Amino acid sequence: MNHSQDLKLRIKKIAENYFLSKGYKSVNIDDIAHELGISKRTFYEIFDSKKDLFQEIIEESLFSFRSRTNLIISRMSDSDHSNFLKELKNLWDVIIDHTSYFNIDVINDIKYNLPGHWIKCEKFDEERTEDFRKIYSSGIKRGYIKPNISLEVFYVMHFHALKYLLKPENMKELGLSIKNILSDFYEVLLTGVLTEKARKDFEKILTEKIN
Repeated sequence: MNHSQDLKLRIKKIAENYFLSKGYKSVNIDDIAHELGISKRTFYEIFDSKKDLFQEIIEESLFSFRSRTNLIISRMSDSDHSNFLKELKNLWDVIIDHTSYFNIDVINDIKYNLPGHWIKCEKFDEERTEDFRKIYSSGIKRGYIKPNISLEVFYVMHFHALKYLLKPENMKELGLSIKNILSDFYEVLLTGVLTEKARKDFEKILTEKIN
């Protein structure tokens, strides 16, 4: 790694901390340059603008998330060598980590300061539909997901409920961290809210109703 590449990484690391703690508008290139002991001229030899720097940081976060999820989903599709439930938990953890990175302030920064990039982020989430289908199909094939549950219904519940919960105004009203919201969401989605005894009793009621 040459000096220019090393400096670029150091700039992004410091800038990322500033963005996450202060917000986009409050980040000052002078502060970043001062902390690194470089001139603003040196900074602008590497990045065209603060906007360019911020976009690259967000792009790298999305790329990292995409790479990690693709690897896990690939393993989940391998019926011979993977533990489906363990990989599902790994995927759950990656999603929580990634979404927690985009806290309310970061989301608002992207929406209001980089609206074009916010559209790209939303599109990125929508593109996860195919990943969801792969996981669902693999889960059914391997006996972990009930085959009688409609894929479309399950997906709509997952996608739209999650999208609603993660709207900044709704997160603020809930008063919970993203990590807590997502942990509760996935626990309810994947294991339900009923206890083991309640599930058995409810299954009996359903059977009696059918008969």
